[in-house]
Amino acid sequence: MIKEKCVTSMDELARELNSLPNCYVFRGQANAKWGLQSSLERLLGNSWTSERARQFEDYAMSSFKSKYHIYCGGEHKPKSKLSWLSVIQHYGGPTRLIDFTTSPYIALYFALETIIREQETIFLFFI
Repeated sequence: MIKEKCVTSMDELARELNSLPNCYVFRGQANAKWGLQSSLERLLGNSWTSERARQFEDYAMSSFKSKYHIYCGGEHKPKSKLSWLSVIQHYGGPTRLIDFTTSPYIALYFALETIIREQETIFLFFI
């Protein structure tokens, strides 16, 4: 179940976060209108299908793999598709993966990292 809590100050936010039990996972994102979607689902929009997502991921992974050696220096080579997708996501590429964390502060960081300036609220998912 997703719970939404509106806070109006940093002090109130800190109190709310510190009062939570340790049984939640969190997701922070810059736009509350997105809902719980992956970056790939947001990119593909209403035309999203599993087949289209797989095709996009295969193309993106192929392109990423061909250039990865430039950035990694050869010290890290993912061995599975999931490992490759996590590296692509780490570098900001869209995937079907959705990040969660047990720390509300890490989720808050990601909510603030790319926040849309016109938006007045920050959205954290509590699951």
